[in-house]
Amino acid sequence: MRTSWVEKTRRYKRIEYELEAELDRIMKEEYGDIGLGYCHIYWSLKKELLREKYKIWFWRSPAELNRRIRFD
Repeated sequence: MRTSWVEKTRRYKRIEYELEAELDRIMKEEYGDIGLGYCHIYWSLKKELLREKYKIWFWRSPAELNRRIRFD
């Protein structure tokens, strides 16, 4: 499975834990427990946070990078 090259950069690694904590907090507050499709909401929010807060524009979700794989 392909992953975004952005996740291998120093810049991403410096903010990774902060980003994940913020994503977890927002997902719990706004969405609670979600079943199928959770990953798509998570990735969409992650892309938005990376762009707006951290000015990282080139991150791609696993769904975007692996079009032949079906994610639930």
